[in-house]
Order: sequence, then C-alpha cells, then structure tokens
Amino acid sequence: MFVRKLAAPALLLVLNCLPANAQTTADAIKARLVGQPLYLRGCWMDDDLKFNADGQPEKGFHPGPFTEAGIDVRKVKLSHGQLQIEGQRVVLEFHNMVPTRINIHSANYAGSVSIKIQSPPNGDFSKALDAVFAPDLPSLVPSMPFYWQNFARTHILTPGEENASIPPQALASGDKPLQIGGAVTKPVVLQQPSPQFSQIARALKFSGAVMVHLWLMQDGTPSHISVVEPAGLGLDEQALLAVSQYRFQPAMKDGKPVTVDLYVNVNFQIL
Repeated sequence: MFVRKLAAPALLLVLNCLPANAQTTADAIKARLVGQPLYLRGCWMDDDLKFNADGQPEKGFHPGPFTEAGIDVRKVKLSHGQLQIEGQRVVLEFHNMVPTRINIHSANYAGSVSIKIQSPPNGDFSKALDAVFAPDLPSLVPSMPFYWQNFARTHILTPGEENASIPPQALASGDKPLQIGGAVTKPVVLQQPSPQFSQIARALKFSGAVMVHLWLMQDGTPSHISVVEPAGLGLDEQALLAVSQYRFQPAMKDGKPVTVDLYVNVNFQIL
C-alpha cells in the first residue's frame, strides 16, 4: 500500500515537468509534422535515416543540396521505444527566383524516406524533432553554404528576419574586380567542362538554367563563385562545380591581367 500511494504522485511530478507543447504522443507529432513544408536540417540524401533520442544521426549520412532536402511526412507511428516516420522527398524548383516544392514521382526514383528516432527518457520528442526537421525554408538559411547566402538574403528571407544578420562571405585577398568594358578587355574561355545532371534532375528529366557570378582572377581562374539565378533540384551545385573548372585567358587593362566581375549562364538540357 505504501508503494502505491507514492507511485501516482511521482508520475504526476514527471508529467508536470514536461512543457505544455511536449511531443509525447503520435497524435501530437502528427499535428506538428503532417502537411507542413518541412526540410531535413542536415540535407541528408539517404532514404533510411536513424537518429538517437537527441535527434543526432546514428551514423554519417550523405549531405546534399537544400533544394533536394524537402520532405512531406505521410505517416507517424510510436512503436517499440522509437518514433517511426514515413515521408516523401520533396525538391525545390525555381521559377523567376521563386521556389516551388515538387513531390518526386519517377519510375527511376520513388523518393520514399524512412526516419527512425529513439525514444527520449521522458518520452518527449520535441528536441529530437527540432534537430531533424526545419519548419520552413528560411530556417535553413544559416546553414546554407556561402555561395547561397547573397541569394538567400534577397529572395528567401524577409526584411527584418534575424537570420539576415549572417555575415557575408569573407573576401579573398587580391584586387577587387573591375567591370568589363572600355579599357578592360573581355576574357576568353580556354577550358569549359560540361555540367553534370544531378541524379534527381535526370530522373525527373528536368531542364533548366543557372546564372552564376564569379570573380575572374588575374591568372584566369574563377573565385568567389555564387548562385545568382537558381534552377533547383541540385543543378545549382552542379553548375558551380563545372564553372569552378573553367579556365580563361584573363581580362586585360593597359596590357596587364586584371580581376573582373563575370556572369556565366549554365544550361542543363535533357536530349
């Protein structure tokens, strides 16, 4: 009898320690995840993801571009001491600088994602869900690579958002770029490798174009490469990779090579 009298108050004390919005039931977790424009914070490309009770990966997953990191949660189940989530991978496609979420439907790639999270000691999955899922695209901006930051501040974040305080890319040493024209002659392309399609873009037979900005250095190599007009579906990173391997006869001024601003349009066309 003595043990029974203490058990109920002890359980009540534990429950009172949980926050009011604790994610302890399948219904509460469904209400948080299902139907929301979520993104995987780590931009993991694996289709079978497992996390500990704090939402940290149990092994090293393969990261990818944020334009392939969207997820549409379909099913939520609590079973055998873990949370089981089934979802569909969602990609971002850009039209006139505006991102659109696209569910993947392809004979070559199903896009199914399975997520398992170990149950925390108090049964509240809030911390783990915060670590695994970003609630919207602006939440991903702080972790985006430097080559996305200028675009993100202008086209993803809204004025006044705290994320806008992210410091810009540190400038590399060297001369500041000049504008081509007048006494500054145009550079000449010497080497121009073709870009490769991302796996998802190829599976969806997606075509598009990416506008890239760079500094063309005095030795004819690109630097400070960034996305200006994206296409999405992982093609932007493929465009940057290709452009980083371009080689030029440098721009000239007064018979000497100079650093210049340059914009490059990279086209992806399924033949």
